[in-house]
Amino acid sequence: MQKSSQKNISITGKKCVGCRSCEQVCPTGCIVFEPDEEGFLYPKVEEEQCIRCGKCLRHCPVLLRREEERQPEMYGVRNKNAEHCSRSASAGVADMAAREMIAAEGSVFGCAYTDKWKAEHREIQAEEDLWKIQSSKYVQSDIGRCYETAKARLKEGKKVLFTGTPCQIAGLYAFLGAEKENANLITIDLICHGVPSPLLWKKYLDYREQKMGGRVTECNFRYKGKKGWGTNLRIRTERKDSVRPLSLDRYGIHFLNGDCYRESCYQCRYADTNRVGDLTCGDFWGVEKVRTQFMDTKGVSVVLVNSEKGKAFFEKIKEQAIILEVKPEEILPFQGNLVHPTRRPKLRDTFYQGINENGYIEKLKTGLQLSERIKALLPQKVTIFEREIKIMKILIIHTMAIDYNGVTDCIVQYLKHMNREGMEATILSTVTVHPDFEKLFQELGCRLERIEIRKEHPLRYMFRLAKLVRREKFDLVHAHGNSATMFFDMAGAKLGGCRIRIAHGHSTSCGNQKLDRLLRPFFYHSYTQAAACGKKVGEWLYAGRKFRILPNGRELEAYRFRKDIRRKIRETYQLGETFTIGHVGRFNGPKNQKFALEVFEELLKEEPESHLVFMGDGALLEEVKARAVRLGVAENVTFTGSVKNIPEMLSAMDAMIFPSMYEGMPLVVLEWQAAGLPCIVSDTITDECDVTELVCRVSLKADRKVWVEKLKEIRQKSDERNCTLWQQKLKSAGFDIWEDAEKLREWYQELNKKLRE
Repeated sequence: MQKSSQKNISITGKKCVGCRSCEQVCPTGCIVFEPDEEGFLYPKVEEEQCIRCGKCLRHCPVLLRREEERQPEMYGVRNKNAEHCSRSASAGVADMAAREMIAAEGSVFGCAYTDKWKAEHREIQAEEDLWKIQSSKYVQSDIGRCYETAKARLKEGKKVLFTGTPCQIAGLYAFLGAEKENANLITIDLICHGVPSPLLWKKYLDYREQKMGGRVTECNFRYKGKKGWGTNLRIRTERKDSVRPLSLDRYGIHFLNGDCYRESCYQCRYADTNRVGDLTCGDFWGVEKVRTQFMDTKGVSVVLVNSEKGKAFFEKIKEQAIILEVKPEEILPFQGNLVHPTRRPKLRDTFYQGINENGYIEKLKTGLQLSERIKALLPQKVTIFEREIKIMKILIIHTMAIDYNGVTDCIVQYLKHMNREGMEATILSTVTVHPDFEKLFQELGCRLERIEIRKEHPLRYMFRLAKLVRREKFDLVHAHGNSATMFFDMAGAKLGGCRIRIAHGHSTSCGNQKLDRLLRPFFYHSYTQAAACGKKVGEWLYAGRKFRILPNGRELEAYRFRKDIRRKIRETYQLGETFTIGHVGRFNGPKNQKFALEVFEELLKEEPESHLVFMGDGALLEEVKARAVRLGVAENVTFTGSVKNIPEMLSAMDAMIFPSMYEGMPLVVLEWQAAGLPCIVSDTITDECDVTELVCRVSLKADRKVWVEKLKEIRQKSDERNCTLWQQKLKSAGFDIWEDAEKLREWYQELNKKLRE
């Protein structure tokens, strides 16, 4: 058989999640999974046997797009059966579901240990075997051929319950194709932090057997014992019995820190509330704070009901439990992996080096961990109390409209990518809130407050803010603005008793310069900490005083160029193969869209097939549309309005134009560079955004023809979309939101610690 040019599964590289779907669909059996140097399973393709049929690619969850947007119902769950609960990680929701499925003579697939303590998925068909798949196994399980078995059971007309990590459920769906809609199939995805390698787990067990003497006979990461629900690891051998907190264990501490996860875990596509399974379950961390009366030391679970099938099945298992409907803001601050993937620590670069050498596990230190050692000696009630009082309450003030703008995006990006465990964030709207962001903040687990009189009645606003701060006892207030009018926010926070007050500047100019100049002397004495999105912003706002730069970082990988998306977007907007220039921003005076139209008018004289796409909304939208008609270019101009899929839209562009009169740190220019897009920008914009050679500066005073010539020059580069190179440069320059969010978290904690000392 003549081979086609079709690629195979080897293109996924380190993005592979190890689900083994490709192996089970391969018609020639040329794909096998073998451990890499770290012990994670990856596909190896026997190229001579590969017929390039493309089946492995069509059944890979990494390569398949997620089209469905789910809005789950959320519940707190307590198990009525104390015995069943004691053997589970939290309240035993998966166990309840498994018992319901077994009662219906169905099959249950879940993770179990082998006799050598290897974690692997297996089929359970009898209630007496359910103990094998109870409790958590903090290591990646081997799916084996379970997808094939599950499919066979469905074809037999049997009911099937499949539990696993989100990527394992996604792998099952990819393998099944249309069969995933089978009414007999129920899936449960677990809230997952990430998975260490099986090799690390084996090395650790060998170490424990050597230290404790004898073979391991019991292993439980969520041993409840006297302490009850928590994260205590029990290892029992033929001679000894050891129970310790995960935070004080050589394996456990690195699992908690995320040092040892599979590379794909740090880019998990399922770490949000748009879940892949019919049901999602995990620990209801923080329940003692938000729903004190619902707390149970035996364990409390959180369940997300994601589909109609899931809803119907959840109704069946309700009889086994006590159910409480909860809100996202009660769950998400304590379950970071329902908001974003685990951040990749720097230690991950070297963590697995030398794993095959003697003494590797001994080199994994836990540190002093004095507070953890003290808590380990305390009874459970005290531990819970300690957890509660450590919550840092943060008020984030947006001094402008919460809408599709740079400041809002900056706030959202930091909240989305920050590990907010131990933090409780409230957003204060001082103008208006777009419905999209009201919903988004809720999904991020943030409470939204409103005092929408700041501009009209600043003094009244200040006293209302003081009342709010005093009532809620915020530990830290972080205000985002563009002028010394943040005095009213800082003064209100001070009057309310907040001792940590951060002023955060986002622009090098403001609308009311007279008021700005009047308030500056008072402003400089109202905040305790100063921050800015860039150097020039800080120099303008703080006038020689100290400030910290908090970069407007991006999730760089999201902007990677994709040919399939390019074709799709171009078809949607009927762009064909035209030279397409893009602009992203609100329609207001400073964005200067009218100037962009005039440049485009000149371009059309030389390149009549060119197209201009404006992405955004705003007060001047209709005026700019009318101007396009007057200039005679309207047929070649598209106005998309506000769009949510900016990364995808950028794949369809050939170049970008940005003639703004002034900016703080324009996020969009960073995004364009991450997408590998050449862009022409005005010389009035801060040069801090010139991270790569893709940015070309032209004066606003220059003739429009100069802009046209520059556009024609950068057009020659438009096919060079080596995003990896550009993204590496952006990351080196400090514009990786994952790292930026971690630095902000550390700053918050540092400030709070100093205050408590």
